Amino acid sequence: MKNKKGFIIFSIMIIIFCFIGLVGILSNSTIKIDSYDAIIEVDEAGNMSINETWVIHYPEGYNVRFRDLKYGKDHRNNPLMSGMNYIADQASLDLNTIGAKVFYIDGDDTIDITDQIEVGYSFNGDDDELGEPIECYPYSSECESIFVNLQDIGGMKETMIFEYTYTINGAVTGYDDVSELNWVLFSGVEATVKNAHVEINIYNNTDLDALRVWGHGLSQGNIDITSPKEINISARNVKTTEELELRVLMDNSAVASIASNNVVAGEMKEKIIDYESKLAAETNRANIIAKVINLLTISLIVLMAYIIYKVYKKYDKEYAPEFSGIYYRELPYEYSPAEMSYLYYFGKTNDEDVTATLLDLVRRGYLELEVTPTTANKKDNAMTIYYNKDQALSELLPHEKHIIDWFIKEIGDGQKVTIEQIEKYGKKSYADATKFSNQGSQFKRKVKTEAVKHNFFENAAEKAKNKAQVYVLLPIAFAVICLFIAPLFHVVAAVNGFIALAIVVIYFVYLYSIKRRSKEGNEQFAKWKAFKRFLEEFSMMKDYPMPSVIVWEHYLVYATSLKIADKVMDQLRVKLPEISSDEGTFLSGRYVYPGFYYGYMFNRINSSVSVARSNVVNTIASHNAASGMGRGGGFSGGSSFGGGGGGARSR
Repeated sequence: MKNKKGFIIFSIMIIIFCFIGLVGILSNSTIKIDSYDAIIEVDEAGNMSINETWVIHYPEGYNVRFRDLKYGKDHRNNPLMSGMNYIADQASLDLNTIGAKVFYIDGDDTIDITDQIEVGYSFNGDDDELGEPIECYPYSSECESIFVNLQDIGGMKETMIFEYTYTINGAVTGYDDVSELNWVLFSGVEATVKNAHVEINIYNNTDLDALRVWGHGLSQGNIDITSPKEINISARNVKTTEELELRVLMDNSAVASIASNNVVAGEMKEKIIDYESKLAAETNRANIIAKVINLLTISLIVLMAYIIYKVYKKYDKEYAPEFSGIYYRELPYEYSPAEMSYLYYFGKTNDEDVTATLLDLVRRGYLELEVTPTTANKKDNAMTIYYNKDQALSELLPHEKHIIDWFIKEIGDGQKVTIEQIEKYGKKSYADATKFSNQGSQFKRKVKTEAVKHNFFENAAEKAKNKAQVYVLLPIAFAVICLFIAPLFHVVAAVNGFIALAIVVIYFVYLYSIKRRSKEGNEQFAKWKAFKRFLEEFSMMKDYPMPSVIVWEHYLVYATSLKIADKVMDQLRVKLPEISSDEGTFLSGRYVYPGFYYGYMFNRINSSVSVARSNVVNTIASHNAASGMGRGGGFSGGSSFGGGGGGARSR
């Protein structure tokens, strides 16, 4: 995981931005509730008439909407009602007042489509578009549902307006010293309500001092008593998990004609005021805690980013090499191409290293090439690789010996192997393809064993873990606070907690991924990098005398591991003079006939090993697909317990 400086500094930020971006993407494909407006009129009998308007933006594919109207009072769960006889105090939904109108917005026009659509009601026994009875969800015996179906006109338009009217009889509860309207207007709707506004008109109230109003689930809300008869409540961003709940205390004279069954004996004014005062204090405290947690979250992100940066500078940043040249015009060190690649590519052995090692063995005489020209297709000459018994294998490194065992003894007959055999070996059977893959894995292990001896890398990760992993306690402790302690104070901080856990994961992943070259290893890497730049650009150097083909064969095996062999060959075809018949091995001009060029043997070996790898991967993948396997192959705040409620849902 090198070249990760940006990751080191900004990785935590990226997680947050991705989360925000994901929310933004999802919001573009989901319902958006722009506004909810309700006008409530409370008469002298304590009945409540409501006219509510919803403005909703729909994506494509939605056809119907349900609006559930709950009308039961929640006295049983209200701790303030303990010991009081509230059984008779019930509310009811006046079915004769329930109505719905539906509009859509077309430019500057608002189009009434109520007469063009189906409107159904649960109390009439109507069915929805699926043929199922219309009912509230979840089911409640004190709830009725209004259903609108726009399928006949092509479904929901982009911007819809739903207007509902209904009356709750007996909504107000009277006590000896005060009367109370305690009601949930909605809960559990399709999306966050961006803006909500409620106007409450109590036409018979004259005592302004007796009027008290509280809202619940309105941490982002405001309450304005404009007169003894009018109250305005506004809220922002009412989430799907929240309720829009209100409690209004008024003088008993405001509902002088309240039904006797809606009067509960006992004094409640002081109890309610004390309860609401405690809730307000808890809400204020929760809001302060939430703000502090948000600030701490930002601080934690900045702090951990700084800590990661410091860890990077101390344990992960590469040493500055003494060599600063642009080019290195000769081989910097006498490593095998696979060992060089292990250093260059940060502990990785690539597929190209197999080809490079095979070519290097040809160059050094351990293997020999023979080309048999064909008359049918001069571009597809037969080529055989022979094992030279006169060379002592004891001088080879383990991964170099492995190449001979792999290609000559495993794929070939122990003495030779043809290019065609190499290419087709992985196609014959799953067993052969698996053998080829296993041989590749062994090659990589042997390269690593040899390369480790050169101390190219230092154990920086172990040092970092021993010294720097203590800092992970910061986000862990913060996550515990957000996920387990904050809820005790009625603070929702789950997102903050998960951000902290994401930081923990990122920090641990980073610590365990730290790996840097040793000081000497990085010095060597700088020279190999300059050598690679030389190979890429030597044709532009006017002062560079071209060495012999033998030298370029030596360079080319390293170019293969550096993944620039094709680019180097393109330059060599222009820069090298005609080759004498006795020069070179895989760049030789032997067997010359019209159309045969000196790079043929190199290109043929290079492409054939690539074809073999591709065939192995395809064979293993086909076998795994047929057997159902999935492996790869190859080298590779608070409630007032009000009545009512009811949500809404669309589909």
